Amino acid sequence: MLAGEVPERAVERRRGPTEEVARMAGKFEVYEDAGGKFRFRLKAGNGEIVATGQGYSSKEAAHKGVDAVQRAAVDASVVDLPKAA
Repeated sequence: MLAGEVPERAVERRRGPTEEVARMAGKFEVYEDAGGKFRFRLKAGNGEIVATGQGYSSKEAAHKGVDAVQRAAVDASVVDLPKAA
């Protein structure tokens, strides 16, 4: 590295998320099921479904469900529960 050059790793940090991180980002999908209910699922960047929502009567209600999950997850903690009897 020449004097005054910045390591590539440092440059990437200043640019924000790298392309790899962007590819890993999950997404919510809202869809209508076979019974006519609207549902959402959260997919990881690799396409694996990691969470699903209940059935809603409208697409708008399903989107509100997504919003509620996003708000709740921001500061959510992980709690280990005891084994069920």
